[in-house]
Amino acid sequence: MCKKILKQLSFSTEQAAYISAIACLEAKGDLSALQVAINKGLDAELTVSQVKEALSQLYTPTPTLKIITLNNLFSCVNN
Repeated sequence: MCKKILKQLSFSTEQAAYISAIACLEAKGDLSALQVAINKGLDAELTVSQVKEALSQLYTPTPTLKIITLNNLFSCVNN
């Protein structure tokens, strides 16, 4: 069971780089670059859940307006 969990938690180097980029760009507030990073992360086979998790890590300290903007951005990327 532990091996199965570890396998689910493992990322390629490329995927890890996009997760970091997504989190950093969200914190910076650079929404145009964030949209590009999300698209590239999804192209690198990140799941939508993984991208949402990277975005959700900063929700607590992020102002409400920025959260609404990020949710709108993410819904645009999904379409």
